[in-house]
Amino acid sequence: MYDIQKIGKILQTQIKEKVTSLPDFTAEDIQITKLSIINVQQSLYDSYLNLNNGLFLFTPNKVTIGFNFTYQAEGASASATFDLKINILKIRISNKKEDQTQEVTISMMSNQNDFSIYGISNKELVPKIQSALYKGFVENNILNEHISTKIDVVKYYQDFYSKKKAFSLTTSKLLDSKTVPINLNRFVGFCEDVVGKAENALCYYSGEVKEDKKDKTKAPIGNEKFMNPAGTYNMFINYDLVNSVIAQILEEGLTEKIFDKNSVSKKLSFDFTAASLKIYFDNLNDYSDEDEFKVKITINELTTSNVKFNANFQIGDKADVFSLDIELKLQLKLSLKKNIKLNLCLAKAECSDIQIKTGDIKIKDENKLKELIVEPFDYDKVPLCLDNGNINFRDYYALISNAYLANEGIYIEGNQLYQ
Repeated sequence: MYDIQKIGKILQTQIKEKVTSLPDFTAEDIQITKLSIINVQQSLYDSYLNLNNGLFLFTPNKVTIGFNFTYQAEGASASATFDLKINILKIRISNKKEDQTQEVTISMMSNQNDFSIYGISNKELVPKIQSALYKGFVENNILNEHISTKIDVVKYYQDFYSKKKAFSLTTSKLLDSKTVPINLNRFVGFCEDVVGKAENALCYYSGEVKEDKKDKTKAPIGNEKFMNPAGTYNMFINYDLVNSVIAQILEEGLTEKIFDKNSVSKKLSFDFTAASLKIYFDNLNDYSDEDEFKVKITINELTTSNVKFNANFQIGDKADVFSLDIELKLQLKLSLKKNIKLNLCLAKAECSDIQIKTGDIKIKDENKLKELIVEPFDYDKVPLCLDNGNINFRDYYALISNAYLANEGIYIEGNQLYQ
């Protein structure tokens, strides 16, 4: 439906605006001059669109082009008009996914009976002029060399999407409440019927922080449930988009986080004293057991699957006693609120690596230390999420009925807003 609307708009605007010069010709001793387009009418509904092989076939007579012209015949010269019904309009579209460009070829065909002439009182002359117009159009290939070539489907789609507003995401307090615009204004490709059942299609949107031409179209195809929706409007968000948002945040810089006795919301197996640190580290005898410690956290790398950060320990009044480079493997979950709001949150963290960066300490039991590092996370009471106020899909869904994660990204199912 949306493609038919766009094609109809293209035909009505571009043909009249762009076809500004048509050739004069003589056929059957009748001279045709000052040929110009005055209007374009279209009714494309109930047409054949095959998104599996990229064929838009508009037939019969879905488009009518009105012309002015001047003729010289049998010693007389006059002006008249005619309507030309386009018997077959064929548009072939294709996506070049390796660089996210598109190709379109257009052809038109009409028969002699598709020329309807008005404004000529000599009824015997009308069929002669009709025959001359038909032959002149064929010999000069006017439909396909002078009209079809002026239609720029890709440019229209590019202009159409260029007006799409960015989707603004405000990150959580943990990620400094930064606002990141996600651009939707680049035309990535035409919709495609990937499974070839003529029941549904995949439509592609840019969804990018910076221009990203990596081909991501294959990512959801292996998900049979996504490719064969049971009456739902399905959306897929590639993890690449989430990671590009995070990369933008890191590029702008994150503030240091402080981990101390005021940072936790549940009872822990340790307290924030040097005595607790001495259970896990050697060479801290210079510090009293009662000295409290706190940790400055600097996030260096972050993706949807892991985080690398530096933990710098202050004991008592002494800063920079030692620091650790730590890597966590992350498991995420989706949070759905108010039927149309989603958030991407941490479900589980596992410490995969610890390296001493500075200081003379030694780790006593690395496995126990790894367990200790993830112990403070309280996923239910204090969730760690990507967004500040939940990502709102009100422009797309009336109701999100299901949302889940897979290896390649986020899958959303529900009732389309304009369904």
